[in-house]
Amino acid sequence: MRLSASLKFLLGIGLAVLVTKQSAAQEPDYLPLQPDKVEWADQVGRHAKVRKDSNLLAEYHYLYGKIYEASGNFLVAKRHYLQSLRIQEAQGNLFAIVRLYCRLSTAEKIQLHKAEALRHARLGLRIAEQNKNDELLKLAYGQMVTLYTDYNHIPKDKILTTDASEANSDSLLKYLNKYEPIARRIGKSADIMGLDTRLGWEMLKKSDRRAIAYLKEALDISIELGKPYEQVARLLNLSDAYLAFDQSEESYEILQRAKKKYNTLYPDSRVISLGIESTYARYYEAVGNWKAALEHTKKLHELEKRDYVADHEGAVTRLGIEFENEKKETQLASQRKELALKNENIQTQRWLLFAVSALLLLAVGGIAVYYRLFRQKARMSRQNAQLVQEQNHRVKNNLQVVSGLLQLQANRLSDESAIAALEDTQSRLKVMAALQKKLYENDRLTPIKAVDFIQELVDMALTSFGCSPIVPHYEIPETIELPLDYALPVGLIVNELTTNACKYAFADHADPELTVRMWMQEGTLHLLLADNGGGFKPPSPVRGGRQSLGMKIIDLQVKQLRGKSSFDTTEGTMFQMHFEV
Repeated sequence: MRLSASLKFLLGIGLAVLVTKQSAAQEPDYLPLQPDKVEWADQVGRHAKVRKDSNLLAEYHYLYGKIYEASGNFLVAKRHYLQSLRIQEAQGNLFAIVRLYCRLSTAEKIQLHKAEALRHARLGLRIAEQNKNDELLKLAYGQMVTLYTDYNHIPKDKILTTDASEANSDSLLKYLNKYEPIARRIGKSADIMGLDTRLGWEMLKKSDRRAIAYLKEALDISIELGKPYEQVARLLNLSDAYLAFDQSEESYEILQRAKKKYNTLYPDSRVISLGIESTYARYYEAVGNWKAALEHTKKLHELEKRDYVADHEGAVTRLGIEFENEKKETQLASQRKELALKNENIQTQRWLLFAVSALLLLAVGGIAVYYRLFRQKARMSRQNAQLVQEQNHRVKNNLQVVSGLLQLQANRLSDESAIAALEDTQSRLKVMAALQKKLYENDRLTPIKAVDFIQELVDMALTSFGCSPIVPHYEIPETIELPLDYALPVGLIVNELTTNACKYAFADHADPELTVRMWMQEGTLHLLLADNGGGFKPPSPVRGGRQSLGMKIIDLQVKQLRGKSSFDTTEGTMFQMHFEV
């Protein structure tokens, strides 16, 4: 029974990934910090400090990021990369910026942080596409190809959910197609060989016979470069491709070439040995020679077993050697450090005896001056705090007096419109009083919590209009704080919207609802206030409509915040506003 084309393809892809990643050498273990590289980075840092050169300082952080990445300390590596990125962004060095985003992406990828890896890669890609520079695009597209090669079998909705168009596209093939013309124009032969190999895999997935042409070109380049291991790997890739398209004779011929080439190398290349036996097993299964397929499968299992034992024993031996070396290095370092400390102590004691007396006198004098300044500053701080507290208290009392006067005046009026105007003015004064109360409670001019401030305003408005049974739905994070310059405009807007809802939306509504949301996104504060009333059509000044005082107040406050707002009256009334903080 012959294997189906899809099964052959899956088996071939598994081998191709394994051989390509490990044909040249096994994946290296993380290394300890390498002294020569640390010394070089420190030397760059010293030059940057002496010359006050920002570019050298950025290079210093970049070098240390690579050192810590090689040692497996990705947290420290990312800190250095980000520090270098801040400097390069200020300098406007686009190549360095894209390179750093690719480095950050790779570090996140190794830690299996897929979304973060793609986010950093896309930031670099955005810069490269905006500047349309081939070097930048080659770097950015190459990083995207690498990421999607590793994440090829993971659902795209699990990788990044913020970009729906990207999640619904064939991302790897898309970036390969973008990367191909640039790589062929300015890339090295090794880059083109890797590109052809990946394109061959993608064509195989789609059962596209162009895969064979790509893999043949990759094989030709490996021959030109004179890399025997790459030649064997590419031959195995091509053999699998022929199997996938039911070309058994061509597959066997290529496989024989791979075996012959492999015999010219040293015989302990475990990855290639596994690849050859695996390909032979699949070939004989495809042609129905089950006995030969079984023999090669047994050899494959023996190689895997041998590698497992060798890896285990080698790991134990390597750990022992590393432990002994580290122990000796630690002892030598400790001895050198002890000698250096003794010399430093002798030199320090010589001048320390002469300096102690002078330092004591200076310390006593400094303590006396510091104590005097401290008392003076403490006294001024108490006076300022009392003045601020008294000022806030008086402002609060004055606002209450003005509100009471307006109430008395409203009681003496008979005109309903005049009474309503005074009541609206009184509610606006209450907003100011509430803000002053928050300042008075804190005793210092600091930002106030948005959730407490807005809930108090909404509850106050609902109570004033007899709508206290309504339970508003709040979605305001505790972390959002309003600076003082923003608190009053936001408070007036919330008061006007809640007042309008009480007057017009809840008056004859059987089941009134009020929703207040606020969220922060990339430095922009968003506010949403919605009711389920009958809705209204805001007057348009362009068409000659006349705005009410409340609408004018809302527009003025939005302009004061330099924000943008809109009304949606499709289902009830929904007001949205956003401004930068």
